[in-house]
Amino acid sequence: MYREFNIQEKVLMFLNSIGAIEPGKARNPHELAIVINEDVSKVIETLENLLQNGYVGKAGNNYFLTEKGIIRLMRSFS
Repeated sequence: MYREFNIQEKVLMFLNSIGAIEPGKARNPHELAIVINEDVSKVIETLENLLQNGYVGKAGNNYFLTEKGIIRLMRSFS
């Protein structure tokens, strides 16, 4: 059965799919918003929430997936 992904899942999946798993590969919120087709303010709010929970890290104004974020993402598919 097909289900719609929420914005947190979309952000985590995109960061994972492009290999943004370390500071040098971090991506900015504007790029993420375009790719996942969401409003940039929603993406920034989501990224800040994910950052507070340790699922993403921040390098300057860019974000990357942490180990904890990878585990959360994989857990959502099991």
